[in-house]
Amino acid sequence: SRGLGDVYKRQALSIYLGMLVKKLREQDKKKTTMLQEFQDQAQKQAEYYKESIVIIAKATISGDCETSEACLRIKKLLEYFPKISKEEEFEIIEKMFAELKDFSYLDDRKKLSKQEAYQQDKSRFQVEEKYKTDFVNSLEKLVTRFESMN
Repeated sequence: SRGLGDVYKRQALSIYLGMLVKKLREQDKKKTTMLQEFQDQAQKQAEYYKESIVIIAKATISGDCETSEACLRIKKLLEYFPKISKEEEFEIIEKMFAELKDFSYLDDRKKLSKQEAYQQDKSRFQVEEKYKTDFVNSLEKLVTRFESMN
């Protein structure tokens, strides 16, 4: 006869199953919380990048930031927005970046001789002059685009 032993086994299994279900619910809750935190952080980062792009673009439009500096910074920030960066009206940023990316910056620039730095500046100014009008027009569109996203 199946007696008391089977009842105890079923009770033990029920308790164990209940504990497992509780742990799964806790894990799901933790996973949901972590996912929400990740999404919040990604949203904050996107807002920061948008704000940075707008600030740099406006400074460049007003003449307070060199176009080459703006191009390098905005190009990197736009990598966070691949759909926008690939749009035709912003392709000038990629073109200008392609001509600027090999110049020496920061510590590498400090290592250049005065003559080398002068030559790079001269070449950089030529690139800036070549793209300035189209680049600034693109920045104006970029500002409008990002400000409308808020």
